[in-house]
Amino acid sequence: MTRAGESGAAADRHAVIVIGDGAYRASGQRLTHGAVDSPAKLGALLTWLAVRTKDRQAQVGLAPHGLTGQLYVVGEAAVRALGWYVDPGDERADESLKELRARTREALAKAVTTTLPDLSSAGWELRGRDVHGHHVQLVHKPAENTSDRDRLKVDVIIEPYAWTMDVRGREGEEQLGVLGSGDPDDDNGTALPGDDHAAAVELGRRLAWCIQHFDTLPGSTGASTGAAVLDRFRRAGIKRNEKLKPDAKNRSVVVNSAGPIPPLNDPPIGDLEPPIHWARVNVRHDDIDAACDWDGDETVRLVSVDQRASYLASAGMVQLGWGEPENVDGREAERRFQSAGKEALPFGVIRVSLPALASLASPWDLLPAPHQLWTPTDRPVTLWVTTETLNGICAPLIDGGTGMDLADISFEEAWLFPQQGLVLKRWQSAVASAYKLADESGDRAMKELAGAAFRGYIGRMANADMWKSEYMVHHHQPLWRASIMAHARFRSRRKAAVIAAEHGLYPLRSVTDSLVYAVPKDVDIADHSTALGQLRVEKSAVLDTDGWLALLAADGSEQVARVVDEALARGGR
Repeated sequence: MTRAGESGAAADRHAVIVIGDGAYRASGQRLTHGAVDSPAKLGALLTWLAVRTKDRQAQVGLAPHGLTGQLYVVGEAAVRALGWYVDPGDERADESLKELRARTREALAKAVTTTLPDLSSAGWELRGRDVHGHHVQLVHKPAENTSDRDRLKVDVIIEPYAWTMDVRGREGEEQLGVLGSGDPDDDNGTALPGDDHAAAVELGRRLAWCIQHFDTLPGSTGASTGAAVLDRFRRAGIKRNEKLKPDAKNRSVVVNSAGPIPPLNDPPIGDLEPPIHWARVNVRHDDIDAACDWDGDETVRLVSVDQRASYLASAGMVQLGWGEPENVDGREAERRFQSAGKEALPFGVIRVSLPALASLASPWDLLPAPHQLWTPTDRPVTLWVTTETLNGICAPLIDGGTGMDLADISFEEAWLFPQQGLVLKRWQSAVASAYKLADESGDRAMKELAGAAFRGYIGRMANADMWKSEYMVHHHQPLWRASIMAHARFRSRRKAAVIAAEHGLYPLRSVTDSLVYAVPKDVDIADHSTALGQLRVEKSAVLDTDGWLALLAADGSEQVARVVDEALARGGR
């Protein structure tokens, strides 16, 4: 294996890579004279990697900063040597890919479990009762009076079977964390090279990148990687606060508890703060006719613009709450919101009644709020919203709001949290810096990992099953996710309002945080900024006369959406 040099050295005390001919540190330094060709040798290697401090307290050599060290088994040869190889066979005619994955995971678990006695003889055992796919956690047998927290642990990642984990990215493509995605022979993919030695070198580089820019090892998924980055700041905050006096100011925010959605009266169906999936009900000639010269040339284009890392941008800007929420009636909720001032509205979830859309000055063409899509425009709507939605609704028209005041809103009930702050500010800054660095340097694999870290983590805040462990429960924060989504949604409305004011153009279609416009050739609606949350061109396509006539003839929003989506799919960028 060619040495990865200093680029891999940063991860040397964190991770080990095993390939067919032996074990290596991330920098390429060989650790064994020959192959690790039995579970007993693997256990011996892990024991040898354990070090002891001067006061004889055992620590894992692979796990500084309180992290769990990682050992990657890369390539089929290494897996066969350990006796863990299973042949998934061909996909059966009546079997889905999901079923194939499940069947292969079951066979892999059986193969690993069969070899556990050999690992046990070397002093290691399985943590928990089951093998979870390609990810196995081993712990050293406990010494007398040793708690589970203090036991030596190592995560073993069996790389050839990472595909059994179904994790989909933004475009529906599989994302396997630091192991990449796609086909190793595809120049557009980020999977590890097919050659074992080349794969080990590249994996060592990626692990070192994570240590250098995330200051933590990656998780198996984007969500777990994002959680690991946040927990790094959480541990630092705990240590910092322990050194301060109880009444010291500027204590680092440390959230130790989950924040599930309180027991709501008449809860919403689906997401509390859903994204907008909307299309114009009727497209009009005067939307762009005055600005266009229909001479048969490429004078008009459909342009789809979306925010650059929108949820990541919002994560560091939103006040988020924690603690035990208090249930208050509508009168008390209104009093607290009125007395707080717009810059310090209490964090919570509030049941409000909003005036009918038709009674507001807000133009329909500047995107309705999601709940208004399902309510006739001449009727008021009652619903549960987060504080961020109230912030957005009460913004001026040019900022994407409705121009209403809090006094125009009828408060019915609320759950309000006792503490709030910019909980994710430092996390957002760290992930954003890593994402920007990977983007600017053309490091597609690490840009993909950093993108998956924030999208996956924010996306799975609402998944209670993922954060069941007592050490992970603080990541279950569905109201944080809802607030971030609401903040990003109103930024789209604000940008649509600016485009309307500057160019007289209105969106034809919206999907989450993307906006689609019919744009004259000389008009540029993108922001041309690398800052998070700014608009960039995602797709564009020529809109010829036939396409424009199809939009004019579309019967309802579904047909408008279909015409727009098909045109963009044909046109590419």
